[in-house]
Amino acid sequence: NYHRVYAAMLTAMDDGIGRLVQHLKTSGTYDNTLIVFLSDNGCPSYIGGACSNAPLQAWKGYPWDGGIRVPFLVSWPRSITPGVYSNPVSTLDIAATAAAAAGVAHPGAEGRDLVSLVRDPAAHSSRALFWRMGPTRIVREGRWKLVVVNRSAPVGGAPANRATDDLSRSMRPDGVPAVVSALGQWTLLYDLEVDPGEKFNIAERHPEKVKELLQKWDQWNERNIEPQWTSRRGVAAEVENMWVEMFN
Repeated sequence: NYHRVYAAMLTAMDDGIGRLVQHLKTSGTYDNTLIVFLSDNGCPSYIGGACSNAPLQAWKGYPWDGGIRVPFLVSWPRSITPGVYSNPVSTLDIAATAAAAAGVAHPGAEGRDLVSLVRDPAAHSSRALFWRMGPTRIVREGRWKLVVVNRSAPVGGAPANRATDDLSRSMRPDGVPAVVSALGQWTLLYDLEVDPGEKFNIAERHPEKVKELLQKWDQWNERNIEPQWTSRRGVAAEVENMWVEMFN
């Protein structure tokens, strides 16, 4: 039973974190210890409905927010006032945050990808976040979210909006990169302030915003190295009446 297994895993994790926190309190180091807790991805589709990303769109491994937007908790009683930070952050920020907490320099702390969350994080409210997964491109800046993802032919026999990973998989040899589909790509633009579920593609209504975000992605990607490990698994899925192909 997926629900029982998932509940058991969460309970074991909670117990383990509780023992760690209790040890810090007993040793007198809890108030001055930086603790970061987060998930590495959204709820996956293959665990039988034991969790949900609602109202966000899609699942683990998808470029929509159901796959990449997760809880992110930071505790440091001596230095952080309890509250909610509403601007987007990234797991890449953990390294810069830890360096700032320790009072040491970090080569990426003031760079394009790393932001210290203990040094006036509100100053970074307009930062853009970028992702690259094979030919899939994603940009999040303020209220705007751009997704460029491969089109896919429909997978026969799959009911509409079925979850994902059991639909279609193809393993490519190591070293063979994932490329743009012969069917082309979907270019999707969402206004997350009014459409957090990413249900309404407004790319045709805002071509200049699409162009702007694509240019920013290209500028960001120019400074990246080529992928050192190629995307080996392709997954076809239907999302909001669109058949897409994704890679991991």
